[in-house]
Amino acid sequence: MLIILFPSKPFEPTKVEPDFQSEFETAKDLGLDWGLVDVDSGKLHHIIERAPGQGFTVVYRGWILTLAQYESLYRALWCKGHRMVNTPDEYRFCQQLPQWYPYLRGVTPKSIWFQPTLEGRKDPNTLQAFATEVREKLGPGPYIVK
Repeated sequence: MLIILFPSKPFEPTKVEPDFQSEFETAKDLGLDWGLVDVDSGKLHHIIERAPGQGFTVVYRGWILTLAQYESLYRALWCKGHRMVNTPDEYRFCQQLPQWYPYLRGVTPKSIWFQPTLEGRKDPNTLQAFATEVREKLGPGPYIVK
């Protein structure tokens, strides 16, 4: 069986996040099983406990989670006898550009990435050097910085 997991409303963990209300109502109207998760605490609501191998297949429909949040959610559901559609490794592969870019290089914009530290990049000279490096690697703009 399938269950759709939606994020809960902040400070009201038994209500759906308003941005997903329409999809939540549609799932309910179609008679689909559903659950809620507080993405900040990882607390699950309206999730039926099942024996391992007897649980639901879970599809998460919500905000992008950090890998640590996703792994925590995956473990919490696994402990209740449920299985998410994507493992944490599959989630990381799909979510993080450096993971999938080699496979889609020919059909996606040219991309580069840097280590996630901004230490020292507040200095105007360092920022100028960074901008120069981007131009050298990507050519003239415009660019999308993410």
